Amino acid sequence: MKMVLPKQTVIKLFIVFTCLLSSCTHFIKYSPPEIVSIGELRVDTELEYRLYSPDWSPDGNKLIVSTDMNHLHIFDLVGHSMQVLSMAPPTAFNQAWSPIGNDILYTDDDGPSIWVLPTLDIKAEPKKFSNGVIANWSPGGEKIVVGKINAAEEGYVKILEVSIIDVENNNEKNIYSFEGILSGIVEIEWSPNGNFIAFWQTFYLTDDFISDSRKGNLIIIDINNNQIVEMQEDHGLGGINWSQDSKKVLYLIDTDFEGSVFRIRDIQGNCTEISSDLSLVNFPKLSPDESMLAYGGRDGGIYVIETDLALGADFWESGVSCDSQ
Repeated sequence: MKMVLPKQTVIKLFIVFTCLLSSCTHFIKYSPPEIVSIGELRVDTELEYRLYSPDWSPDGNKLIVSTDMNHLHIFDLVGHSMQVLSMAPPTAFNQAWSPIGNDILYTDDDGPSIWVLPTLDIKAEPKKFSNGVIANWSPGGEKIVVGKINAAEEGYVKILEVSIIDVENNNEKNIYSFEGILSGIVEIEWSPNGNFIAFWQTFYLTDDFISDSRKGNLIIIDINNNQIVEMQEDHGLGGINWSQDSKKVLYLIDTDFEGSVFRIRDIQGNCTEISSDLSLVNFPKLSPDESMLAYGGRDGGIYVIETDLALGADFWESGVSCDSQ
């Protein structure tokens, strides 16, 4: 069914994403959003590069996105501008906003390593926090969970380690380890109540690297006892989103020109699915109040849509059982 944004929402988002040239001295101008057929708005820069993996600021007023070799960008939804974080390297990715909004974590390919960049001072230098390929904040910002990949002694075997590091004193506690062929980690998210960490683990069953041997697990760990409460083999495409009550996670499992399928799992192992008209989605991210969904989409733009239009009203409870699909 074709979806249409309410007029007031279109006006609101148009204002939000239109850069006021008189106040954009230190920012790159970008084109007004395009209203597309299923009721979304598309945001794109005037430069020819793609935008990826939006992450919301804690107050829901900003988005930070990664790009094709052109630094991290912040879309200010109140100041009507787009800031380029030129102090971070052009290839920075896996960005994550701190819970109070003053700092941003990102991954630098060099190492790879995890860095912290202050957001209040555009001239502030980033500081290296740890080696690692991906990281995210605890709900209070006092700890950071880091995924690291280390080479084993021989062959293509890699060791995946997930650790929690204290921001103040750098004390580190390992909560998960896995050794396998080209072990990897794609995304990691801390639950709002601080008790659980969810992430995607990837690996190959054989060293011929054919697609059929590549596996993925959605893993949820209770950090109070380091026990795995959920390990499901799944082919998720990213966008781990915790429910506000920390009982469920939403993620994308399929997307093409015709639409997308989202999956919801709870910490008891129950599974439901939601079909959506959204097409060619990558790394969808719910706003802090869950009212909006942002994602990287077709043609390299960032799309924003009301969650009710994208996933349906009461989507946490209204899915169809995965067993019936």
